[in-house]
Amino acid sequence: MCEQPSASDGTRATAQNPVLGRIPTLVGSPLSGVASPIPSTFRPNVGLVSPHLQQMEAVWYQRYTDQVDKFQAQRFLRFKEVESEWFQRYQSTAREASDQSVKIANLIVTILHEKAESMRLENKFNLRGALELIVYHARLIKKIDRNSVHGIQHGIDELARTPALVAALQDQASACQLALPDVTKRIGWIYDTVSKHDNGNEYVPTLWEDDYTREECAVLVAFLEVQRGWTGGFMWRKVKRMKQI
Repeated sequence: MCEQPSASDGTRATAQNPVLGRIPTLVGSPLSGVASPIPSTFRPNVGLVSPHLQQMEAVWYQRYTDQVDKFQAQRFLRFKEVESEWFQRYQSTAREASDQSVKIANLIVTILHEKAESMRLENKFNLRGALELIVYHARLIKKIDRNSVHGIQHGIDELARTPALVAALQDQASACQLALPDVTKRIGWIYDTVSKHDNGNEYVPTLWEDDYTREECAVLVAFLEVQRGWTGGFMWRKVKRMKQI
């Protein structure tokens, strides 16, 4: 049977360990019925917040919201600064690109004018010269291979495969009520066909309808119309010869 500890045992333990003597007994023994000696000031007030703590909490929450508002304001201002900076860069780049485009366009027009004047000196500023000028122009603005060493007909064939010319040939075939294959097969020798009709220099390149078949006229009109939309494209005309009585 186990022996219960006696008061003398506690006295001896305290004597052996003086630290134990300084630890207060906070909770009374349930057997003795002695009330707890904990002062009421040290007992937590469950469910209650002191006014001082509430005040501190309000102060810190206000500081937090002020910092958040300040940070958001600074971030917004920085965003606007970056946006303005990039917009200025864009405007500067756009102006430079626009200036460069104008310079290139002016250079192209100058080169084409000199080429046309050279053709006049060679007495071939006419429909044949127009085809040569179209191929030269297309290579200049990279519509076709600018480094090609092949002749004019090769350039015409290459240009005929571009989307703009494909669409123009379809439009001409439809407008003239012609079968598209009958029109496109004339492309392969159109330069040779035009070269047989040498009319010397003309004020503007002229397509004389009576010199060509309807299919050949459709091919020539398609090429002449497409080039007119390019930078520095030349004017042309389509007329019938006066019949002699």
